[in-house]
Amino acid sequence: MASLVSFIVINWNGGAFLVDCLSSIRKQSYSPAEILVVDNGSTDHSREILTENPDVTTILNDTNRGFGPANNQALALANGEFIAFVNNDTVLDSGWLEQMMNAMLRDDRTGMCAGKTLSYSQPGIIDNTGHLLYWDGVNRGRGRMQEDHGQFDSMRDAFFPSGCACLFRASALQQVGTFDEEFYLYGDDTELGLRARLAGWDCAFAPGAVAYHRYSASSAPYHPMKFFFVERNRFWVAVKYFPIELLMLNPLFSSIRWLFHLMALFSGKGVSGEFARRESPIQLFKLWMKAQVSGWKGIPRFWRKRRDLWKKHGLSRRRFYQCFLPHRIGVRELTFTS
Repeated sequence: MASLVSFIVINWNGGAFLVDCLSSIRKQSYSPAEILVVDNGSTDHSREILTENPDVTTILNDTNRGFGPANNQALALANGEFIAFVNNDTVLDSGWLEQMMNAMLRDDRTGMCAGKTLSYSQPGIIDNTGHLLYWDGVNRGRGRMQEDHGQFDSMRDAFFPSGCACLFRASALQQVGTFDEEFYLYGDDTELGLRARLAGWDCAFAPGAVAYHRYSASSAPYHPMKFFFVERNRFWVAVKYFPIELLMLNPLFSSIRWLFHLMALFSGKGVSGEFARRESPIQLFKLWMKAQVSGWKGIPRFWRKRRDLWKKHGLSRRRFYQCFLPHRIGVRELTFTS
């Protein structure tokens, strides 16, 4: 008998995308599946759309509780042996789940799976094929903004998957825990994926599992809110999981990254250049300072989490480097590519 898969979709004012997302889930060649949608206090027509979909289990929040907390709400109701997290701005190819399941079932130690996610507006351009990690905790999609020529199709693993379209074993989540709700937005999929990897779970890559992503469509790709959360949350990832020697070098690696961001900003390239076209450099500096203050204030809490997790799951620096070194990203690729 085929295993039940629970699809979880988090929605916040994403009514313009929600119909396409849910339709693509229903058209999957693999079954059975259940669909759970958590609406984070939408004020558009999202809730009207959900009332027209009686096959969807719906949780309606009064406010925007954030990505991680909303996913945890849905996980408490999910019945599947596998959990598919799909962003509301993502559309799945009909064979996506079948390909993901085939990759997952090759090995019992595979706890999660990434597929090939392409740009919705430019289907020949890669959004991600799983994630890579920089030395200070910032993550980026593998192959992001590259033309898809099948250059990743021979690979069978990834560091960890992007939360926009991924698959987890429910048993893996039961072992390592669910989303850290303090992250609120951004970096929460990094934190969960890294936790699962360090606890001994592997991450498969299914190149035939194709999804199309409207990059950050629900929150805007270069919104100041994203700038703040990405910068703060990458620091919390490092505090929780990086070996001590790498954590001590965190200011150095971050300084190198910021220097490259500054060069990219003045040349109008990369993420910094895109942010600068929308926000003033002074505003970006203020957000950066706010992220640093918030990040450092969280050190006592996250150090306690680190201590508990390393003890509970037997995490080791050797396992960290085994996972990280083949999947690290260079500073130029990180900063000069949008």
